[in-house]
Amino acid sequence: MADQFNLDYLYSLTESNDPVPDAASTRSFGARTADKQGGTQQGRRAWQRRLRPDDQQHGHTSTKSNHSSAFFGATGHHNKHVVGSPGAAYSAQLTASLMSRPYTAPLSVLVTAWSSLYLAILWLYFSLIFALCFKIAWHSILRKPSHLFRKLKLYGSERSALSESSSSAAIDALHDKRTSAQIREIAFERSGEVLLWLGLAVLSLGTTWYHMIRYLLWSYQTFLHKAKLAQLLPPVRHAADARAGATLSPSSTLSTHITHAVHLSQTTLERMHVWLRETSLFKEAWLLVVGNELNWWWSAEVCIFTVGVWALFLRQRGGRSSIPSVWAFMLLGQVVAISFAQNLFHLALVLAPPESGRISISCSSVSAKEDDMELVRAISTNTDEVLRLYTETTEVECEQIDNTMSATGRSSRSDTIGTTNTTRRIWKQTRAITPPSIGRTLDVLVIAPVLVFAVRAVWFVPSTLPRILIMHLFPLLLSLYPTFAGGLLARLRSKLRIYIEHVMPTRHLLALSMLAQPSAVYALLALAAAIMRIANTYAAYGVLKISLQHVTGLQSARPGIRMLCGALFQRTFFSHPAQSSISFDNVCIGISSAAWIMIDMSRNMDKSRSARSARGAGEEQRSSLLFNLAFESAVVALITIIAGPSVTMAAYVAVDEHRREQSMLAAEKRLIVAGATPDAPSARSTTVSCSRPRTAQSDLKERARYILVNEVIEETIVRSNPGRVRR
Repeated sequence: MADQFNLDYLYSLTESNDPVPDAASTRSFGARTADKQGGTQQGRRAWQRRLRPDDQQHGHTSTKSNHSSAFFGATGHHNKHVVGSPGAAYSAQLTASLMSRPYTAPLSVLVTAWSSLYLAILWLYFSLIFALCFKIAWHSILRKPSHLFRKLKLYGSERSALSESSSSAAIDALHDKRTSAQIREIAFERSGEVLLWLGLAVLSLGTTWYHMIRYLLWSYQTFLHKAKLAQLLPPVRHAADARAGATLSPSSTLSTHITHAVHLSQTTLERMHVWLRETSLFKEAWLLVVGNELNWWWSAEVCIFTVGVWALFLRQRGGRSSIPSVWAFMLLGQVVAISFAQNLFHLALVLAPPESGRISISCSSVSAKEDDMELVRAISTNTDEVLRLYTETTEVECEQIDNTMSATGRSSRSDTIGTTNTTRRIWKQTRAITPPSIGRTLDVLVIAPVLVFAVRAVWFVPSTLPRILIMHLFPLLLSLYPTFAGGLLARLRSKLRIYIEHVMPTRHLLALSMLAQPSAVYALLALAAAIMRIANTYAAYGVLKISLQHVTGLQSARPGIRMLCGALFQRTFFSHPAQSSISFDNVCIGISSAAWIMIDMSRNMDKSRSARSARGAGEEQRSSLLFNLAFESAVVALITIIAGPSVTMAAYVAVDEHRREQSMLAAEKRLIVAGATPDAPSARSTTVSCSRPRTAQSDLKERARYILVNEVIEETIVRSNPGRVRR
């Protein structure tokens, strides 16, 4: 009975994903089995005879290889001779061939192996990682303002240089020049933050992918051990064949092509080809990290953070900072590590031009008082929601000047010089203030189902392919949504917004818009993350408590926090390379989130300190600010450890967005009181030229709903219509 269990144990090794035990563990297993059979030597010989049932029927002898002696647990008897058969001799020959030096394949075999489908997929995966890193580094970090924000305010020589050749290439060149200079200036001013996020990115990439490479090596070695084990094991007699009196059939634990895959005539590349063909790396790793409650406790935090707060944070802050291709950060996080992409995105936010600088790029020329800058900053991000920009252009004082005079007194060349007065007026919708903008509400109505489906996939542990696809696909779609803000989608959204504003009552619109505020969405995400954190912690605590009670033998004892944390790290964090990789990703996400919160709090403290110093605050108030910052940083670090980065990040961003919304609302109210005018605005564009005046005027509907926010008049001297030289 024990011999049959030994055989079943060896066959189970070929069916499981666990690596084959080493010589020490196998010797201990053989020793325990031998003790049950009444003697160490006698039990070991009976076990070997059971593994080689045809050894007793033939008089052949064979020398066991190092691999077989180590596997079957020979304690010091490396030169033991056993009775062999033709089948045993063939198995020994296969083992010797496997342990011999590799076969040198011709060039055609190497080319075939490298060009195989599975190795091509592996190369495509790493090429995708490299392409995403290049795109993020070049387009999203080094050249942050996209083509949507290339309307420039020209000065002096730049204006005269582009007056005659206003091509897009010249404007793009000037845009790139300004952007590079601005990024260099910001990087010099914030060199500490730049180095911090670069260091955290290197740390997250190194820790996660060190264990990921260990997992790939583990999977490859496990596959080779299984193939070798399948060749060393005896054939299996099926029940139907035994009743029919058939001979022994080959082992069915592994397929025939796996059994004969690892052979003398195969190189390392060919073995890798068979390994990738027969092993599903993603499925194998994912089933390991969601296999039980303890492993899922580490993995769930990464999933909750990805589909919840970080997906919304990536979309909102990326659009506010004018970062192009925010989807590349999400895709890079899914194929490499979320913490690595998170640190790169924080680096992009640090190198982003200030909001006042983006206003001069996006709206050409906008000026306002310092108290009203919060409202004017919305021009660069929410132009379609609350603001309308109208331009009135007038060309006057046209005259013709003779530049050169010929010998006869006639002019040889004439130019036309005109002075262009450009008036830019910003009009504000008054109804969009009382209830918040319906445009933002429509965005949230699109985002909310995406977040619900993604969070639901994490709540029910994503152990199936549809849930895994939902969990990975919906955050990517959420990050892709801002890139489709133009074209047909923008026109449909504008029409739907106008229809809802006229149909829906004001009280219903107000109730719906309150839920559409970013602070409310972040608060709901923080609540959902806290609920899932508590549920996962309770489930993991129950499993860990039962395991510790079983080990210690104390059924009524309650393990302490120190014992629980030690067992949690020992049993899950370093239990497997794949689990270690995602666990380190969890830790790096927590470090990056806490660092970002502390840096943002320090910026707010600097603003408060500058305001207090302007009002003549004393040294005691400044020291109190530093003490509050240190205390808040310690609290943030503690909450991040206990509640997780998903709860901490979502709660802090919700508070920050609520503060921003209140300041925006206060600025809007001040502008309504100060800037309301009975004159109805009209969007007109008037052009007066030397030859023929042209006027185009279109009145707006419901003029009382608009107020004048700001008006800027610029004067530009334009040289046009150069005359030809007369001969």
